Amino acid sequence: MRKYQLHGVEGLKESTSPKTYPKELKMQAVEFYLNHEGNLEETCKKFDISSRSVLSRWVKHYTSGKEFKSTGGREEMNKGRKTTFQERIEITQYTIANNLNYQKATEKY
Repeated sequence: MRKYQLHGVEGLKESTSPKTYPKELKMQAVEFYLNHEGNLEETCKKFDISSRSVLSRWVKHYTSGKEFKSTGGREEMNKGRKTTFQERIEITQYTIANNLNYQKATEKY
């Protein structure tokens, strides 16, 4: 839903390359989160970060005293299946039509 809200239908297309993040963005996002300016989801939305797990990894990295590097990489989900572009549109429309009931969408799809 976040990708759809940020980028419209284009956001539902499968990425052809890993997303990269400059170290400056990583620092800004981590500081935003650690200063309690937003929770994980809000911070990811504000900085267009692909997932909460990516941000969580950055926070752990930062709080352990390590330096950030500009990197890319694609998070792979442990469970799930590949979906077509058309399926992603259908799932998004279903979720919106059902008052953003993600659990119901998960059960159906």
